[in-house]
Amino acid sequence: MAQLAVEKTFNELRNHMVEAQLAEIPVERLKESTSGRLRLGAIASAGFTTVLDVYKAGPDRLLRIPGVGQQTADQLRGAARQVAEAVKDGLKVRVDLDPANARSTALLVALRRLEITRAAVAPLSASILSVSSGLPRHIDASQKATAGSLRWFFTGSDEKTRASAGVAKTLEFLQWADATGYWLALDQLAATVSAPVTGPEVWKDFETRSAQYYGLLGEIVDLGLDVAAAEGFLPAEVVKQVNEQQLDETFRNVSLRGYQAFGAKFALVQREVIIGDEMGLGKTIQAIAAMAHLHAIGGTRYLVVCPASVLVNWLREIQSKSSLEVFRLHGDELWRNRLVWEKRGGVGVTTFEGLRILDHETKIELDMLVVDEAHFVKNPNTIRSRSVRSLLRRSGRTMFLTGTPMENRVEEFKNLISYLQPEVIQHMSGVKTIAHAQAFREAIAPVYLRRNQEDVLNELPDLIQIDEWEDFKGEDYSAYLDAVAVGNFMAMRRAAFAGAAIGESAKLRRLLEIVEEAGANGC
Repeated sequence: MAQLAVEKTFNELRNHMVEAQLAEIPVERLKESTSGRLRLGAIASAGFTTVLDVYKAGPDRLLRIPGVGQQTADQLRGAARQVAEAVKDGLKVRVDLDPANARSTALLVALRRLEITRAAVAPLSASILSVSSGLPRHIDASQKATAGSLRWFFTGSDEKTRASAGVAKTLEFLQWADATGYWLALDQLAATVSAPVTGPEVWKDFETRSAQYYGLLGEIVDLGLDVAAAEGFLPAEVVKQVNEQQLDETFRNVSLRGYQAFGAKFALVQREVIIGDEMGLGKTIQAIAAMAHLHAIGGTRYLVVCPASVLVNWLREIQSKSSLEVFRLHGDELWRNRLVWEKRGGVGVTTFEGLRILDHETKIELDMLVVDEAHFVKNPNTIRSRSVRSLLRRSGRTMFLTGTPMENRVEEFKNLISYLQPEVIQHMSGVKTIAHAQAFREAIAPVYLRRNQEDVLNELPDLIQIDEWEDFKGEDYSAYLDAVAVGNFMAMRRAAFAGAAIGESAKLRRLLEIVEEAGANGC
């Protein structure tokens, strides 16, 4: 029922959007669908100015127009339906941030109800499936055992055996349900899924979790996405392999947008890849999804290497978006947490500086290595690059993440590829000067996936909000402690800029990194 409600509200919203577009198309455009044979003077005189007017008019209303006969009415309605279908086929449905839109609100409420229902049903799904598959048959078989003594007397032995077995199985289920609290669990389930979901709360939730809403909606209906763009315009054989890859959600707490799911599966299938999506498209969650999948199928140990400026973000994202255990391998905590991480497994998060120590101190095998801001290792002669290559050889899979468009820097790009799939480089030699040509795309397809915002615009909200977290350091930290000591709230807020004059403001350094990346992407 919850899924049907999503489909119903989606269709209502889509139909409304179709009609809104039809209202902007002049009625004269209907001539194009009949090679100019339609004569529209009569309906224009009757007040029909748009295709929507014709689309919503019943046949009787058209026939009441002087000069419009049955054939013309049929042609008009047929032409209007063709235009409507064309509009629907090309429509990309998006939920704009407009709480006053009743149809959008109804869709979001339906999606939230479905999400709540799925979460509530999940712990009971195995029991419900078992009961629904066997119990009805046993109850039906037991009916003859309670149909009266006369009927029971004339019942054949085989049927008596089946009826008795049905009674026994039914009683067995009732005893099991009483003993396990199954009835109470069902009552709690009913209460959970019937709890009201209001428009204001769902809009507030949508502002921060739009990706989950779109991901869930995309599982149920066709959103009219630009599939080729979302798949990075990869060759068909690569796309086929990626789409056949399953993605286990057991250790992941959030839904993925369609292109994000594709990116995670691309990394799993191709094993050693560069995800070069433009900033803001969720490279981090794609890496988390890939690690969560590997963990669900028996993987143990994963390592994320990143600049110190985004280390806190990685820790928070892994903790909030997955149930993977995460260890901070940085500073003093590197020494405290390393042995625990090596023994128990989970996700270790370190910096490029910490990577050098880890590479020297540990010889463990990794199920996945993730290198964020991978363009930092474009120079193969640096210590950090050598440490990355060393760990690469001990990792089952590797994901390089970079928002910098590397295809415009072919030599640097080749250096990164040489760490991952060096055999790809020999196919680039004849096409390296035509970085955006199809030949270049095909040459780098085994290793590189990049999507820009315009490629996946229909899956994005109007505004992407990304929280960036930084650790206080040096002057910033001292200023913050002083502000807390005197209870000066405004000084607490300004503390992150205290070290700006001497270049110690982590917040400003991160802001400069974001601006530089935006500039590289032409923003």
